Amino acid sequence: MKMKPMKLEGALKLYMVLYFFAFLFTFLMSVPMLMHVMPKSECLLFVQTSHDQSKKFEYGSPGGCMAAGILPLLVSLGALGLMLAQWLQLRKLRAHLDNPEMSSDEYRAECRNMFWKMIMVHSCMGGLVVVIACILSAGYALTCRNIYLVVEKEIRFRIQHTPSSNRGQQ
Repeated sequence: MKMKPMKLEGALKLYMVLYFFAFLFTFLMSVPMLMHVMPKSECLLFVQTSHDQSKKFEYGSPGGCMAAGILPLLVSLGALGLMLAQWLQLRKLRAHLDNPEMSSDEYRAECRNMFWKMIMVHSCMGGLVVVIACILSAGYALTCRNIYLVVEKEIRFRIQHTPSSNRGQQ
């Protein structure tokens, strides 16, 4: 089954919608992270076990959570910029169709130039998303591992101090 080729206007509208969703989701991801970190600098990324007996955990550096909150804002700004570029291209296309001042070949060459610039910006934003994913994955993996070790140690300590009540009825 052969698919129909998508017209340029339809493609530009689709890209605008997709970039809007990229903006929305990255914004909705970063704001809660920043709201959680800002008041008391309690970052759940890179949590470590505490050597102090009065507390079990030490929160991770607020810088990790700040990076995980601010970098997506940069991605959302990039998505807004790309959405604006798509909108400008759409307006330029409509103006060209209404009153062509240049030939179609020249217009296509100009569109191709703009397209490659947008691809470069899009690639940079994608690389930034990969960096954010790496920071979050490493931070939460380390946090889960350290919390697991503390909980395991506490459960073993409780079992060792109450061996008779831990046995089944005989």
